[in-house]
Amino acid sequence: MSLRKEDGIIIDSNITIRDNKGKTIPLYLKVCQYIAIFLASWSFNGVLIETLNIQVSSLVLNLIIILFSLLFYLFFFLPNYKGTIIFAATLL
Repeated sequence: MSLRKEDGIIIDSNITIRDNKGKTIPLYLKVCQYIAIFLASWSFNGVLIETLNIQVSSLVLNLIIILFSLLFYLFFFLPNYKGTIIFAATLL
């Protein structure tokens, strides 16, 4: 695949976000991304639990959400992310 660069997004065999100096995403943005993934997981599971009226401990639910959101967040930073996405999809 050919290399294209548009507004700091480099597209070739995988998609990366880099600035003009070649640096990757800063750590504070990675933390913000994780928080966004965690909040989306938490709100989705909260709505699902309330809708289906499932009896579950909130502590256990929050620990599971933290664990799986961290796991899927780390999957996307591995070099072979397509394989990890397919692997993660097979777990569901």
